[in-house]
Amino acid sequence: MKLSEVQCVRRLPANLLGRDFVVGDLHGRRVALETELDRLGFDVRFDRVISVGDLVSRGPHSLETLALVVEPWFHAVLGNHELMVLNHLGFFRSRQHKRQTYAGRKGAWLAQALHAHRRRVWSLAEKLARMPMVICVDGQEAFRVMHGDLEPLGPSPSQLLAGSTIDIHLAERLTLSRIHLAEVLAADRRLLTFDDKPVSVSTTPKGHMPLTYVGHSPMPSITAHNSHVYIDQGLRKIHGCREGARCPTVVNHRQFSLWLDGVAAGCLAATPVMKSAGKPLKLAARSAGVVQAA
Repeated sequence: MKLSEVQCVRRLPANLLGRDFVVGDLHGRRVALETELDRLGFDVRFDRVISVGDLVSRGPHSLETLALVVEPWFHAVLGNHELMVLNHLGFFRSRQHKRQTYAGRKGAWLAQALHAHRRRVWSLAEKLARMPMVICVDGQEAFRVMHGDLEPLGPSPSQLLAGSTIDIHLAERLTLSRIHLAEVLAADRRLLTFDDKPVSVSTTPKGHMPLTYVGHSPMPSITAHNSHVYIDQGLRKIHGCREGARCPTVVNHRQFSLWLDGVAAGCLAATPVMKSAGKPLKLAARSAGVVQAA
């Protein structure tokens, strides 16, 4: 199967019987996700998980985490690490990453999986190739999920949502997008707590479009500005979580959306956030003279 385009948008109906949870970058931490879902009382019959992508690499269980795509309750968009897998397997030729170097670095897990479970890897890769760039969930509390923060298609998010498919190379650029991040970091923000998680909220947490959860840019805390919610916290250490005490961020969308409404209405007290404290984890580490893997 050769890819020249990928699905642009997949729509999901409102979940009228259960809850929708949005999860940040997993990077091979399926056990950690399951630990957090157990804490939240997740019910596979009614609840759903919607992932911002980057299911694989770095963590100890990349193949098992990738296998979540076959679960009926799990939905995910393409991240740059999924596209690295498809590039390595020859589905397309990336303009961003060299195919031959992937298996020796971030994709060491893939070389091992191909050796031990080749047929399973290829079956899952076929499912990856059919994953969308954006998931739009309908309903009273409608929301979107994507990996990068939308552009470089242009200033209007509707441009991305207009087509049924998108060029694979443009898709790859979109998964790497951090175009809104400078605006987020420059915004005045307050530090609050939601479900025992720190949340950095600007004075305009909700904009003209539905809440849009994004990954790819690891922030010290969940960060909300102008309808963008940065939900990748870099698998930070959390008490009670297995796999080296590292858990992904998992958010109940409806509760979070209603909570943000309360924040915007001025119903919650907050601590101001220094702009330098809101840098992405990797950028903050570099500024302190610390090198972290990308």
